[in-house]
Amino acid sequence: MLRLPRAIEIEVRASERSDDHGAANILVSLHLLLGGSYYCGIPALTDEAGLVSFHRDSIIAAFERDRALFPMDFKAPLSGCDSEVDVVIRGGSDFEELRQAVENNSMVLPHFRTMWTGAKNASLPSVSCHVHLGNPRPDEIKRTSIHLG
Repeated sequence: MLRLPRAIEIEVRASERSDDHGAANILVSLHLLLGGSYYCGIPALTDEAGLVSFHRDSIIAAFERDRALFPMDFKAPLSGCDSEVDVVIRGGSDFEELRQAVENNSMVLPHFRTMWTGAKNASLPSVSCHVHLGNPRPDEIKRTSIHLG
């Protein structure tokens, strides 16, 4: 059962070196899982410091918007999702294929299209990490990092 913290913050780092700062304008997706499989994805761009935050209210709003648009795809409620999420950065040809699909899909909202257009993922490797949320306090901020190389 999914219990969301106040926010999930991800630091994107160019490498595992502790003095290496993150990268700006990287498209990061928070993947909600259901029974261990992808159920819903929420994208966001990193800021100048390589940070991206997914706030509980925006996660709920994005999920409910998608559920209203695609009720047959999102039959399970958000609370029924797994207590683990995946943080995913698509790079290289994976990213380019997805960007092309976004450009050709008239159902993609303009602000999502802008994110995909401005993202600098094409020259990056695809990476992901698994984050266990557990049973967070309502005011908790879950922090993690993901390394590009």
